[in-house]
Amino acid sequence: MRAPFLLSALACFAFQSAFANDLIILKNGDRFSGTIVGLSSGLVQIQSPHSDQPLSIVSDELENLSFEEVETIEAPAHSHQVNLRNGNVIPGEVTGLDAQNLQFKTWFAGPLSIPRSQIKSVFYGVTPQRLLYQGPDNLEEWDPDEAWEFRDGSLTSNSQSSIAQNLDLPNRFILRFHLSWPNSPSIRIHFCTDAEEGKENHDGYSLYFSSRGATLQRALPPGTDEDKPQIQILGGSSKSTNDFKGRQTTVELRVDRITRRIMLYLDGELQGSFLDPNPAPAGKKVIFESQSSVRGQITLSEIKLHEWDAVTQRLRVEPRQDEESDTLTTDEGDRYSGQILERFESGENSSFKVKSPLLEQIVTIPEKCSAILYFAEGTLPKNSKSSYRLSLASGGEIDLSEIQLTKKSLTGKHPWLGKLTIDRQVVGKISRLNEEKKTVREEAPKADDPRALKSAQQLRLQIEAN
Repeated sequence: MRAPFLLSALACFAFQSAFANDLIILKNGDRFSGTIVGLSSGLVQIQSPHSDQPLSIVSDELENLSFEEVETIEAPAHSHQVNLRNGNVIPGEVTGLDAQNLQFKTWFAGPLSIPRSQIKSVFYGVTPQRLLYQGPDNLEEWDPDEAWEFRDGSLTSNSQSSIAQNLDLPNRFILRFHLSWPNSPSIRIHFCTDAEEGKENHDGYSLYFSSRGATLQRALPPGTDEDKPQIQILGGSSKSTNDFKGRQTTVELRVDRITRRIMLYLDGELQGSFLDPNPAPAGKKVIFESQSSVRGQITLSEIKLHEWDAVTQRLRVEPRQDEESDTLTTDEGDRYSGQILERFESGENSSFKVKSPLLEQIVTIPEKCSAILYFAEGTLPKNSKSSYRLSLASGGEIDLSEIQLTKKSLTGKHPWLGKLTIDRQVVGKISRLNEEKKTVREEAPKADDPRALKSAQQLRLQIEAN
């Protein structure tokens, strides 16, 4: 049964085109696209192209809200990242540190003063992922055969066919798209190829998605005595059609052609990290090949391509030796454990003072040489419940409750930091929190823990993933 919604009498706001492809997904799988014009008093309002007036939807029925991503030219690129002990991640810039608090500046939420006890770590050298493509906007930007249609921001296949575009894929990239099917999926996604259509991919990768799962393959050029390309299976996922709610999923491929590694995510869950033993293909195209003869069998939407700076974006979550002490790690791998006393400025440079029980004198470490700051575990405030998780378009996640959304800003209550007012330009996605998402991320197990081997493997995947 569809969630109840009422036609609002409010007039439509004159929004910029940056928010023309927002998306609301309800708990029952229903989807509404258009322009989200407000969220308050238990209702979210969206201006739909199919309605003269905004629709008002009960917010209790929401699963998530997604906002069209645009690049904000005036927004600075923060290279520091605070990781809170509740799992939240905030990009910004360290401006100060004393015995009690870290001073942290963000362009989207202003300056923040964060108690050291609430901080797990601070990363340096983190850069945002650059958006290279977002669509689809029309059929003309792709190279389809007559079996494909464009409707309501989606590409739909009518039979066995291919649709391609030269997206000028960089060596490291993240390709993400939403895939839905009414019966049984059968689609092959080709990438890093220069072929004109799917069946001609003789040098590149492909992900075959079917009712039995997803299989990642490498197509190699045929040898001198062969007519067909060689196919190598690199890995995949065994999730079946029944494992996907509403017969839909969001597929994400993270590709690093420098290290020849591909990571596969389904609905945000890492399925595996796969190594190509061959030299990486150099192709620039993406091809979606429907292998179903049923009309309207496959629908593609929310296609996004990001440049992936896999070097600076990795989460350096190495197991810590001592949670009761601070640790400063330099970009050369040196570690100074004890107490990070303060951050101070001298002219145009800044440094940290570190007191170590193993050293007679206090050590001064230039901030420009710092890679990670770990803070000692302390007493945390009572963790009030949050209803939503805000994913930032510039990277990062913040838990909030009591959200109010207007044309220019989002306000909400953070369980530890209190009321935050956030620039709307950085709002990427608002997802309803369930108990699993509210759980604080587990620390790495000790070496003698019987779970250590399995968890260490998962940890390496997580490091590579980010």
